[in-house]
Amino acid sequence: MIRLGLAALLLAGCGSRSSGTAIGDGGPGVLRTPGLSGGLHLAACDDPGCGGGANPPLGGSHCGATLPCRRYDTAQPRCAWIHNLEHGHGVLAYNCPTGCPELVAKLNGVWDAQQPNPTRRRLLVTPDPKLPYRMAAIVWGFGWQGDDFDAAAVDEVLSHQDQDAPEANLGCSP
Repeated sequence: MIRLGLAALLLAGCGSRSSGTAIGDGGPGVLRTPGLSGGLHLAACDDPGCGGGANPPLGGSHCGATLPCRRYDTAQPRCAWIHNLEHGHGVLAYNCPTGCPELVAKLNGVWDAQQPNPTRRRLLVTPDPKLPYRMAAIVWGFGWQGDDFDAAAVDEVLSHQDQDAPEANLGCSP
C-alpha cells in the first residue's frame, strides 16, 4: 500500500525527472510506505533480498551491521545502509557517473548542517550507482528522488527520520 505523504509539500511540476518524484510512485511529492516492519537481518550484505527489490529501498531486510554516519566518496552497500534506516538514520544518495560536484556539495551541506557535535549526526551521504535519478533522500518508510536538489523535499523526508523506524532514535558512530 503506497500513498503520498503531506500534500502541503507536494513538489511543483508534474513529476518530471527534473522536478523530482516520489520513490516508486512516478508522481510528485514525498512517498510514504507505511507498515514496513523491522527487516530481517540477512546472512550476507550482498543478499539479493536486501530492501525487497525497491529502488531505492525505504526499508526492509538488511545485513547485520550499520555504517558509520559520515560522507562517503565510494558507494556503500545498500544492505548496510538499510540497517541505518532501521535505526532512524537518514541517507542522502546520489548517482552521477560523470560527476556532479554542485549536487554533492549541497548534499554535504545538509550533512554539515546536522548537530554540530559529530557524535549526534544521524545521516550519511553516499554514491549509489543503482539510483534511477541523480539523488534520493531516504529514511525508514519515506523517500524522495530527483535529478535536481530540492531542499524542501529533503527537509520533508528528514523530518520523518524516527517516525516509523523500528529501532528509532539510535545513535550513529561517526
